[in-house]
Amino acid sequence: MKKIFFIIFLLIIVSTLSLYSDGSKGSNYIGKQFTFNWGITTDDSFSFKPYYAEYGFALDIVFTDYFMISPELYLVSYKFKFDPLYLAPGVLFNFESNSLFAGIGVSKWFKISGNAPSTDWRLKLNAGIDKEFRLTAFITTPFNNLFKNVMVGLTLGFRL
Repeated sequence: MKKIFFIIFLLIIVSTLSLYSDGSKGSNYIGKQFTFNWGITTDDSFSFKPYYAEYGFALDIVFTDYFMISPELYLVSYKFKFDPLYLAPGVLFNFESNSLFAGIGVSKWFKISGNAPSTDWRLKLNAGIDKEFRLTAFITTPFNNLFKNVMVGLTLGFRL
């Protein structure tokens, strides 16, 4: 029951923050951008056994022409079956130049349902293109064993 209230609380916060997003970005833009993202994640063998589908939101809080903090919240399902199902919050510090960006941050998968365990906090590295859409490639790796048990992902995002 606590997990349900926590999820509802997070969704209300993200929804409220989205009210302040204007969805545009120009020269000297400082503000917020809200995007819906969908993607897929697998291990570093690229065998897609296992693979996970990700659905979620990111809020880019732009501080200068080059830097932004990007909190994100994803629902993650195993092979589109929603069992197990995870809630995956994270936050990234991104550098952006023209339409290219790269960043570093943290992410964690909290189990909502199913028989799989939650993950530890993981280091997340990302890079991508941000134009009318956002295409992001990323890796996550555990802090206690860097670049072992790496997960690799790709997301496609659209501004709301």
